[in-house]
Amino acid sequence: YRKENSSEERLRDGGFRKSFYSESVTIYGPGASNLTTTGYHAPVGSALAFVIPAACWAATVAYAAGTAAFYATFDKTAFKWSNRVAFALLWPVLFIANERFRGEFRKAIQLRGNEAPRGSEPDGGED
Repeated sequence: YRKENSSEERLRDGGFRKSFYSESVTIYGPGASNLTTTGYHAPVGSALAFVIPAACWAATVAYAAGTAAFYATFDKTAFKWSNRVAFALLWPVLFIANERFRGEFRKAIQLRGNEAPRGSEPDGGED
């Protein structure tokens, strides 16, 4: 594919403006056979170009939602209030690595809409 354009224009004050535009696209390798008169058709393997960013976006949304939900319901857990920010930010790692944290996380998220009695005061409880 190659496109060229040139023009010359006379300006009001007596000067001239000349312009030249050139554009070309060359495709090398196995994808070159997919170039048709209607345009380039990406190979099927390039579906990963959509899937990977979509998966990253979904993981980011899930992390943000989990962080916000756990932070909002942290008072339903038995953890110390001073650990609230750290636990809310590190919840995916703690959820995978610690059975007690999994239980407290589930309890907090499940009680999110319910007004259940708290088991401890915000500054009390265990680490």
